[in-house]
Amino acid sequence: MTKIAIIYYSSTGHTYQLARAIEEGAVASGADVRVRKVRETASAETIAANPGWQLHLDATRDVQEATLDDLDWADGLMFGTPTRFGLPAAQLKREVIFFANERRRRIRGFPNSDTTGADDLGKAASHPD
Repeated sequence: MTKIAIIYYSSTGHTYQLARAIEEGAVASGADVRVRKVRETASAETIAANPGWQLHLDATRDVQEATLDDLDWADGLMFGTPTRFGLPAAQLKREVIFFANERRRRIRGFPNSDTTGADDLGKAASHPD
């Protein structure tokens, strides 16, 4: 059975919903799937300024944070991020760079953006073998 780790960052839940949809499709295809979030680095004051952000954090409190063990376990990795000014969220970017440097694994991403025509997927996360 193929093992897939879906690792995402989501402040208000949109990218989380995409991660769960990808999980559903992978499970339906017979994969064993882990959905993991990356650690939140925003300050409590910043989060409190956006009620949707706090609601999402509360709703996903039980989602485990990604670790290197998840990378070692997985045959394939998917990283999800909102794009901000054409770049991945800092919280995910930090983890992708760390994970890639530690394990030299192939990484692919699924961006979430309200812009059209930009190469957000290429900007989100690609790392060579």
